[in-house]
Amino acid sequence: MTAQGKFISECACEENKGFFNSYFWAIFEGSMIFGNVIAVIVLEEGAEKSTLFTIFSIMAISAALMMLCLRIPKTPTLVQDRKMLNPSFTDSEKNQEVPTRFFLDGKEENPEARSSTELIRETCRLLKNKRMLHIVPFIIWGGCGASFMSGILVPLLVRTMKDPRSRHMHPDLVTDNDRSRQALLTLTALGTGEILGGMFLIGPIRDSCGNRPAYTC
Repeated sequence: MTAQGKFISECACEENKGFFNSYFWAIFEGSMIFGNVIAVIVLEEGAEKSTLFTIFSIMAISAALMMLCLRIPKTPTLVQDRKMLNPSFTDSEKNQEVPTRFFLDGKEENPEARSSTELIRETCRLLKNKRMLHIVPFIIWGGCGASFMSGILVPLLVRTMKDPRSRHMHPDLVTDNDRSRQALLTLTALGTGEILGGMFLIGPIRDSCGNRPAYTC
């Protein structure tokens, strides 16, 4: 999460970080839709859960390897360069210089000259930065939420559907695979809500009103 936040902050400018973060969040939460749909299809074919986890492992490794193709973002030096990212800039500001960014140790930052080792070191230093420590609770909360959704919620829904008191409500859910498919389809609706909320609510609020109102929402 630290590396992801650092990369997004380098891709975006101050005026559109909400859009960039919500765009990443939409891709991140897209796994709740595509992942659950893939799981439903695999389970409908009668495959074992071990086969499903093998497929997910291959997808995760492939996605991690794709991160090696990311390019180092260029830092805009003039407001006229940033107008491509934010059209709200006026022509009178086009020659206004953007403040130079620095490493946490005080050295001037030159994104194109950094090696992979320097990027890793900078990310590790960011973990100890005082400003970053204020965001750690949000990162922990997000990790706990993701763990709950993936590791606890689906089995909990399946167990609820197995309860004799609710069995009359789901007469067609006979096997555990049937119940698991139903639970996974339920999570796709939750993922859709997460995507729409990030793209059309939290992101625009952050860009127009600032960080605190977005955190409150």
